[in-house]
Amino acid sequence: MSTESRPPADFQQITENALSLPIDQQVELVQRLNDSINEAEPTSEQQERVLAIVRRRAEEMRQGTVKEVEWTNVLDRARKSIKCE
Repeated sequence: MSTESRPPADFQQITENALSLPIDQQVELVQRLNDSINEAEPTSEQQERVLAIVRRRAEEMRQGTVKEVEWTNVLDRARKSIKCE
């Protein structure tokens, strides 16, 4: 994966083009981008940030300050929000 910075105009044009795609192609693009990100080795800083989030969320669950949501409900809401029912 390249770490080169792209000029803002290029990024803006790519973003506009991506947003003009039909929703199914946008979803495929997101999946491909996510796959490419997941292939990269996380830095120790990224790992620490993720661990901090996991620890915070686990503590919130222990303290009862957040409530659990069933995975099926999360998936249903996500599908409805992108109209993929």
